[in-house]
Amino acid sequence: MKWVAAAIVVYIVAYTFINLEFRKPEPAHEPWAEAQARRDSYVVSVREDWTRFRTTLAPLAGGDAPGAARGETPPAAAITTRGTPARLETIVPLELTMVVPARPILYPSPDRIDAPAAIGADDALVLRLHFENGQAERPFGELMAWAGKDHHLYLFLQDVERLPEGFQPTPPAEHLEVKLPAGGLEAGAWKATLYAAEKTFDWTFEVR
Repeated sequence: MKWVAAAIVVYIVAYTFINLEFRKPEPAHEPWAEAQARRDSYVVSVREDWTRFRTTLAPLAGGDAPGAARGETPPAAAITTRGTPARLETIVPLELTMVVPARPILYPSPDRIDAPAAIGADDALVLRLHFENGQAERPFGELMAWAGKDHHLYLFLQDVERLPEGFQPTPPAEHLEVKLPAGGLEAGAWKATLYAAEKTFDWTFEVR
Protein backbone atom coordinates (compact mmCIF):
# COMPACT_ATOMS: atom_id res chain seq x y z
CA MET A 1 0.00 0.00 0.00
CA LYS A 2 2.91 2.33 0.72
CA TRP A 3 4.19 1.89 -2.83
CA VAL A 4 0.72 2.62 -4.24
CA ALA A 5 0.38 5.76 -2.13
CA ALA A 6 3.88 6.91 -3.13
CA ALA A 7 3.09 6.33 -6.81
CA ILE A 8 -0.09 8.39 -6.53
CA VAL A 9 1.76 11.25 -4.86
CA VAL A 10 4.51 11.20 -7.52
CA TYR A 11 1.89 11.18 -10.28
CA ILE A 12 0.01 14.14 -8.76
CA VAL A 13 3.20 16.16 -8.34
CA ALA A 14 4.41 15.38 -11.88
CA TYR A 15 1.01 16.13 -13.43
CA THR A 16 0.75 19.43 -11.56
CA PHE A 17 4.25 20.49 -12.59
CA ILE A 18 3.72 19.64 -16.27
CA ASN A 19 0.30 21.28 -16.31
CA LEU A 20 1.56 24.51 -14.77
CA GLU A 21 4.77 24.61 -16.78
CA PHE A 22 3.46 23.94 -20.27
CA ARG A 23 -0.19 24.92 -20.28
CA LYS A 24 -0.82 28.08 -22.31
CA PRO A 25 -2.64 30.78 -20.40
CA GLU A 26 -6.18 31.37 -21.67
CA PRO A 27 -8.20 34.53 -21.27
CA ALA A 28 -10.82 34.37 -18.58
CA HIS A 29 -14.41 33.88 -19.68
CA GLU A 30 -16.14 37.23 -19.21
CA PRO A 31 -19.83 36.96 -20.17
CA TRP A 32 -20.58 40.66 -19.55
CA ALA A 33 -17.63 41.82 -21.67
CA GLU A 34 -18.54 39.40 -24.45
CA ALA A 35 -22.14 40.59 -24.43
CA GLN A 36 -20.96 44.21 -24.52
CA ALA A 37 -18.69 43.45 -27.48
CA ARG A 38 -21.62 41.90 -29.36
CA ARG A 39 -23.74 44.93 -28.53
CA ASP A 40 -21.06 47.33 -29.74
CA SER A 41 -21.03 45.51 -33.08
CA TYR A 42 -24.53 46.75 -33.91
CA VAL A 43 -25.20 49.71 -31.59
CA VAL A 44 -23.81 53.19 -32.20
CA SER A 45 -25.26 54.80 -29.08
CA VAL A 46 -28.03 54.63 -26.51
CA ARG A 47 -29.65 57.90 -25.45
CA GLU A 48 -32.70 58.32 -23.26
CA ASP A 49 -34.21 54.89 -24.04
CA TRP A 50 -33.47 55.29 -27.75
CA THR A 51 -30.98 52.97 -29.46
CA ARG A 52 -29.14 53.97 -32.59
CA PHE A 53 -28.14 51.02 -34.77
CA ARG A 54 -25.30 50.65 -37.20
CA THR A 55 -26.37 50.31 -40.82
CA THR A 56 -24.77 49.55 -44.16
CA LEU A 57 -25.74 50.59 -47.70
CA ALA A 58 -24.57 48.75 -50.80
CA PRO A 59 -25.49 49.00 -54.48
CA LEU A 60 -27.05 45.90 -56.05
CA ALA A 61 -26.64 44.74 -59.61
CA GLY A 62 -30.31 43.76 -59.74
CA GLY A 63 -33.53 43.90 -57.78
CA ASP A 64 -33.34 40.63 -55.90
CA ALA A 65 -35.71 40.12 -52.99
CA PRO A 66 -34.27 39.90 -49.45
CA GLY A 67 -32.74 36.49 -48.83
CA ALA A 68 -32.36 35.61 -52.52
CA ALA A 69 -28.58 35.51 -52.16
CA ARG A 70 -29.00 32.59 -49.75
CA GLY A 71 -31.42 30.77 -52.06
CA GLU A 72 -34.50 31.63 -50.02
CA THR A 73 -37.32 34.14 -50.35
CA PRO A 74 -38.88 35.16 -47.02
CA PRO A 75 -42.48 36.41 -46.99
CA ALA A 76 -42.68 40.07 -47.94
CA ALA A 77 -44.12 42.70 -45.64
CA ALA A 78 -47.10 44.78 -46.77
CA ILE A 79 -45.81 48.33 -47.17
CA THR A 80 -47.88 51.50 -47.21
CA THR A 81 -46.74 54.97 -48.26
CA ARG A 82 -47.63 58.54 -47.33
CA GLY A 83 -46.23 61.93 -48.12
CA THR A 84 -43.25 63.25 -46.18
CA PRO A 85 -43.94 66.80 -44.95
CA ALA A 86 -41.39 69.57 -45.37
CA ARG A 87 -41.08 69.74 -41.59
CA LEU A 88 -40.11 66.24 -40.61
CA GLU A 89 -40.48 67.01 -36.91
CA THR A 90 -44.26 67.17 -37.36
CA ILE A 91 -44.49 63.41 -37.88
CA VAL A 92 -41.47 62.14 -35.92
CA PRO A 93 -41.93 61.50 -32.16
CA LEU A 94 -40.86 64.51 -30.12
CA GLU A 95 -38.63 62.34 -27.92
CA LEU A 96 -36.75 61.16 -30.99
CA THR A 97 -36.13 64.70 -32.24
CA MET A 98 -34.43 65.39 -28.89
CA VAL A 99 -31.81 62.66 -29.38
CA VAL A 100 -31.11 62.80 -33.13
CA PRO A 101 -27.77 64.65 -33.44
CA ALA A 102 -28.75 66.73 -36.49
CA ARG A 103 -31.85 67.27 -38.58
CA PRO A 104 -31.84 64.64 -41.35
CA ILE A 105 -31.32 65.77 -44.94
CA LEU A 106 -33.37 63.21 -46.81
CA TYR A 107 -32.55 61.54 -50.10
CA PRO A 108 -35.13 61.43 -52.95
CA SER A 109 -37.66 58.67 -52.38
CA PRO A 110 -37.29 55.24 -53.97
CA ASP A 111 -40.16 53.99 -56.13
CA ARG A 112 -40.62 50.99 -53.89
CA ILE A 113 -38.94 48.99 -51.19
CA ASP A 114 -38.88 45.29 -50.33
CA ALA A 115 -38.86 44.23 -46.68
CA PRO A 116 -39.32 40.85 -44.98
CA ALA A 117 -42.42 40.17 -42.89
CA ALA A 118 -40.33 38.19 -40.40
CA ILE A 119 -36.68 37.53 -39.53
CA GLY A 120 -34.92 35.31 -37.04
CA ALA A 121 -33.54 36.83 -33.87
CA ASP A 122 -30.00 36.11 -35.10
CA ASP A 123 -30.61 37.34 -38.65
CA ALA A 124 -29.76 40.68 -40.18
CA LEU A 125 -32.63 42.90 -41.28
CA VAL A 126 -32.17 43.36 -45.04
CA LEU A 127 -34.17 45.80 -47.15
CA ARG A 128 -34.08 46.52 -50.88
CA LEU A 129 -34.68 50.04 -52.21
CA HIS A 130 -35.53 50.42 -55.88
CA PHE A 131 -35.01 53.68 -57.80
CA GLU A 132 -36.52 52.95 -61.19
CA ASN A 133 -37.20 56.46 -62.53
CA GLY A 134 -33.81 58.09 -62.34
CA GLN A 135 -34.06 59.47 -58.78
CA ALA A 136 -30.73 57.96 -57.69
CA GLU A 137 -28.47 60.54 -59.32
CA ARG A 138 -26.48 61.58 -56.23
CA PRO A 139 -24.39 59.50 -53.85
CA PHE A 140 -26.16 58.30 -50.72
CA GLY A 141 -25.29 59.49 -47.25
CA GLU A 142 -25.77 57.61 -43.99
CA LEU A 143 -28.93 55.63 -43.39
CA MET A 144 -29.71 56.53 -39.78
CA ALA A 145 -31.64 53.98 -37.70
CA TRP A 146 -33.19 54.51 -34.27
CA ALA A 147 -35.53 52.38 -32.16
CA GLY A 148 -37.40 53.03 -28.94
CA LYS A 149 -38.81 50.73 -26.29
CA ASP A 150 -42.07 50.50 -28.23
CA HIS A 151 -40.40 48.29 -30.88
CA HIS A 152 -40.70 50.94 -33.58
CA LEU A 153 -37.74 51.22 -35.93
CA TYR A 154 -37.21 54.65 -37.53
CA LEU A 155 -35.02 54.78 -40.64
CA PHE A 156 -33.83 57.98 -42.33
CA LEU A 157 -32.46 57.67 -45.87
CA GLN A 158 -30.08 60.62 -46.04
CA ASP A 159 -28.37 62.60 -48.75
CA VAL A 160 -24.59 62.63 -49.10
CA GLU A 161 -24.58 65.90 -47.15
CA ARG A 162 -25.28 63.79 -44.07
CA LEU A 163 -22.22 61.56 -43.96
CA PRO A 164 -20.23 60.81 -40.78
CA GLU A 165 -16.63 61.98 -40.79
CA GLY A 166 -14.33 59.37 -42.26
CA PHE A 167 -17.10 57.48 -44.07
CA GLN A 168 -17.23 57.07 -47.83
CA PRO A 169 -20.51 57.84 -49.64
CA THR A 170 -22.44 55.03 -51.30
CA PRO A 171 -22.43 55.64 -55.07
CA PRO A 172 -25.71 56.13 -56.94
CA ALA A 173 -27.51 52.91 -57.80
CA GLU A 174 -30.94 51.94 -59.07
CA HIS A 175 -31.10 49.08 -56.56
CA LEU A 176 -29.77 49.52 -53.06
CA GLU A 177 -29.41 47.12 -50.14
CA VAL A 178 -29.93 48.38 -46.60
CA LYS A 179 -28.80 46.15 -43.77
CA LEU A 180 -28.94 46.25 -39.99
CA PRO A 181 -26.49 43.80 -38.37
CA ALA A 182 -27.66 40.43 -37.11
CA GLY A 183 -28.87 40.16 -33.55
CA GLY A 184 -29.64 43.83 -33.06
CA LEU A 185 -33.42 43.66 -32.67
CA GLU A 186 -35.27 42.08 -29.76
CA ALA A 187 -37.75 39.30 -30.42
CA GLY A 188 -41.35 40.38 -30.88
CA ALA A 189 -43.60 42.39 -33.15
CA TRP A 190 -42.06 45.50 -34.71
CA LYS A 191 -43.19 48.53 -36.68
CA ALA A 192 -40.85 50.17 -39.17
CA THR A 193 -40.89 53.57 -40.86
CA LEU A 194 -38.46 54.69 -43.55
CA TYR A 195 -38.35 58.42 -44.31
CA ALA A 196 -37.23 59.76 -47.69
CA ALA A 197 -37.62 63.20 -49.22
CA GLU A 198 -41.05 62.79 -50.84
CA LYS A 199 -42.47 59.58 -49.39
CA THR A 200 -42.57 57.80 -46.08
CA PHE A 201 -42.84 53.99 -46.02
CA ASP A 202 -44.51 52.05 -43.18
CA TRP A 203 -44.72 48.31 -42.48
CA THR A 204 -44.69 45.73 -39.70
CA PHE A 205 -42.49 42.68 -39.20
CA GLU A 206 -41.72 40.08 -36.58
CA VAL A 207 -38.44 39.06 -35.00
CA ARG A 208 -38.65 35.40 -34.00
